[in-house]
Amino acid sequence: CLRWGVAPPELRMHPDSPLRDLVLQCPTLRRTFWPTPWCSSGHAQTILGTRFGAVSVPYKREMIEVSGGGCLALDWAFPSAEEEQALSSGCPVVIIVHGVVGGSRETYITQLVSALLRIGWVA
Repeated sequence: CLRWGVAPPELRMHPDSPLRDLVLQCPTLRRTFWPTPWCSSGHAQTILGTRFGAVSVPYKREMIEVSGGGCLALDWAFPSAEEEQALSSGCPVVIIVHGVVGGSRETYITQLVSALLRIGWVA
């Protein structure tokens, strides 16, 4: 089924959330998504995305211990070898969250990170 102009995402959060102001400043989250006409369904986009294959991304892993004994792994990718320089230069930092059973090595993640690194952003 071809659909033109998929509705903007519906964002739900607590009215007192500290992220509310940040989210409201992201105009992309309020726009209609216009998919490529020849690949308009989410299923087709997923299948097509896997055909391009994963790219190698030089991640630097940071482990953070959280209360309750768990840990959180952050995989950083920098546009240059000079991490501090990238962070102190004010270049944008993009936070990418994978799916429930995914990880930073998933094809769709590595392709996105690779594109971000090419334009000098930290992911």
